[in-house]
This record gives sequence, structure tokens and C-alpha cells, in this order.
Amino acid sequence: MFSSSLILILLAACTGEPADTSSTGGDDTGETGGDDTDGDSAADSGDTGGDTGQADNLGFVIDGPFEGTTLSLTWVDPSTLGGENLAFGAILTSAPVTGATTTIYAEAPGSAELVEINPEDAPGLLMAMYVPALHVDEDGDGLPNGAETYAGVAMTWAVYVGGVIPEQFTALGVVEGWNAFLAAKQEQPVFSDAMAIPITASLQPSLDVALGGDLDFDPDGVRLMLISGQTFSGESTVGALVDQALSDPWSLTLSGPPSAERFYDITELGVRGALEVPLTYADLDGSETFDETADQPLYGACHQGVPVALLWLPPPTSLSDAFSLTQLGAGSGWLALEMGGSGGVVDAAALTALSIDDSCGLGGA
Repeated sequence: MFSSSLILILLAACTGEPADTSSTGGDDTGETGGDDTDGDSAADSGDTGGDTGQADNLGFVIDGPFEGTTLSLTWVDPSTLGGENLAFGAILTSAPVTGATTTIYAEAPGSAELVEINPEDAPGLLMAMYVPALHVDEDGDGLPNGAETYAGVAMTWAVYVGGVIPEQFTALGVVEGWNAFLAAKQEQPVFSDAMAIPITASLQPSLDVALGGDLDFDPDGVRLMLISGQTFSGESTVGALVDQALSDPWSLTLSGPPSAERFYDITELGVRGALEVPLTYADLDGSETFDETADQPLYGACHQGVPVALLWLPPPTSLSDAFSLTQLGAGSGWLALEMGGSGGVVDAAALTALSIDDSCGLGGA
């Protein structure tokens, strides 16, 4: 969720008052704003690259797989900062990513986007805020079309500043024109070089995941399966995604997305995806298929004593979802999560040293 209100931080820099930055972001549900990035409206018909004859004034340092992506700058409605939802508006400009360092020329925003953020304490100070993002531009038009997926969202925003700039802002390094601002909770607002805005392409789907570990018991007659989280929610269930004999050492590998029937609204996480839970069972009837009336559920697979589940998240197709995932530090594709404890993402290296034993109870869940 959105952990920082840019507008309140900036106002605190003017007034000296502490900023309340506990607000969250998400999809805008009002009549204005939202993800107006389908490329159909006139508001979205911004510059989509090309030789402008102007010197580049924004630069981006990209980490991660950026091949085939397009960079775009999407306006943020400042009136929604500090509320429950962020509203995104039109795309100012977009350009194909040409390398790990990509520079572009962006024109000054129009009067509708430049907002006087604090008329009382900073009269005449105008700002327009833009979220840099990467999307996979399959149709080559430079604009997200509602089906194309996002590959990354920057937590450092491009901010255009105009009008009367108070000394408090110049002391922070703010200049007229383009600036870079770290949109994260900080004791003091952090501005940086607008020619070196970092973006991590963290939302490209992870297609493969591997689990494994050693056992301290004889696995004879024991099987390992992956069952849908729907099993524990009381909803209609689907069969096991994997059902295989358990060995010592044991391993399990998944590649690619699960079938559509395994997706559901995971209310605990606030997402729609496929949650798959490792569970061992004693195959008492020897059928090599789990039968809840005949077989005995045993243990889950644990990381530091906490059961682990696998979550498939589809790559996000809206900027709101992409922004939220980036804020959470999550990607898309296969993720391994702790089902308890901190509920964090389990590092890939730790997934090959999971424990399955009587300290990892899950069968009675």
C-alpha cells in the first residue's frame, strides 16, 4: 500500500510540521482519475517518443529485465495523495527503453496538471507529479492498452516544478523544471538527480519455482501434494496440482502458470491468484491419489518453522495494481510466502532447504 503522502511531506517541508504518511494507495473509484491509460482518450495522446530536437531532460537507470518494454510517465492527481486511493491520469510521454540507462525529453506539463499545492504557505508554487513505469508494449503504440502487462514501477517520481519556488525547496535541491522525488516515507523529503531516476523491472513474471529439502523420517508410503488454498476456505475445491511420491531428499518444481480453475479471490491477501499449499499424506489405501476418507494428512513444508505456500500472481495490467505490488515488494508469477509469522516472501535459496516433519503441522487445518 501507498506508505507516503507526497503532498503532506512537501507541505511539512514548508511549514516545519511533521507529515502523516500512513495513507494507502490503490485503484481510484471516483468519476475522475483512475488508470486513464488505455490510449483511447485525447488526454492520453501524449508524446510517444521520437526525435524532438530538444536535449533530454529526464534519465532512468533500469535494473532487471527491461527488453521489449516502454517507459511512460503517468500523472498523479495530488488531491488523492493522503486519501485511501491514488488516482492516475493521462500519460505525459512515453518512449521505448533503449538500455539500462535511458534518457528522454519530456515537455513541461500543461496548466491542468500543474497544481498550486499550498496556496497559503507557498503561494505560486506549482507542481506536477508523474509515476515512471515500464510496460510490455505488445502493439507498439507506446501506451498501455488495458491488456498489456507492467514490468516495473519507479518509487522515485518525476516532479515538474514551476512558479514561485520558496527557499525551503531550493535548500532541498529543487530547481525549476524537472526534479526527482523519492515517494517513500522519510523524515525529510528527498530530491535527487532527474537524470538518474531508478526503476527496477521487478514485475516480470517468475515462471519457475523449486522446493526441496532433507527428511528425518522414512518416506515410504508417504506422498507430497500441492492443494489449492480454496480447500481451507471452505469453497468448492479443485484437485491437487501435484501429487507425487515423497523421497529423501525431496524436491518439487513448477513451471508456468496454473490453470484458470485454480484462481480465486484470496481475501487474506487482497489479490486474485492461485494459492497452492504443500502437504504430505500417508497413502493408506495405496491408490497414489489423496482420498480424504481413506488417507491421513501429515505435515506441511516449513521455512524456519512456518508453513510455506506458493502463490501465482498474474502480471499486473493496471498501474494501480503494479504500484501496489511494487510497494509491497512483491513481483508476479510464482512467489513463496510464509503462512504465518511475518507472512513475508521466502527467498528462492531458502526454498531448497525446507523442512517436512511433525513440527510443521498442517494436516488438521
